[in-house]
Amino acid sequence: LEAGSEAGGDFENYTKKEQLMMSRQRDKLSKNLAGIKNLTRLPSLMFVIDSKKERIAVNEANKLGIPIIAIVDTNADPDLITVPIAGNDDAIRSVELMTKSIADAIVEARREAPVREEVEETESYTYSSDRGAEPEGEGDKKRKRRPRRRRAKPEAIAARLKTGGEEGGGAEEATETEQ
Repeated sequence: LEAGSEAGGDFENYTKKEQLMMSRQRDKLSKNLAGIKNLTRLPSLMFVIDSKKERIAVNEANKLGIPIIAIVDTNADPDLITVPIAGNDDAIRSVELMTKSIADAIVEARREAPVREEVEETESYTYSSDRGAEPEGEGDKKRKRRPRRRRAKPEAIAARLKTGGEEGGGAEEATETEQ
């Protein structure tokens, strides 16, 4: 969706309504998933406000073995949470107080923690999802997938047949195969 929205992207071939729908879908995805878009590894901890409302995230974290700290109300199951914090997860003041104290503890722990040594450049690789770049030497292991061909719309096929595009299309294919 990101590549299609740029100028010269794939969205130009769609109707205005389809472009609007894809634009709305792209905006919704970027709003909800922007924080995890550039993750390179699994998080070492997950903090959840309402474990009952966010049960899908809690279940997924449990499957992946990610420890969970959560504010647990009386309506939630504390057995699913690694470190349950008893509290009202519906009141704004309660949530604000608890998140502020946890955020302060994280900031203090980061100040006291020693700075990690940088990894040598020879050992690290940068993976880019925008271009699909791979480290050198690993390109042979994976096959590149061809881009999917889109079927022409019936209106475009009818217009091509009216203008005599049938004969032109065959001539173009013949010149491509001869080269």
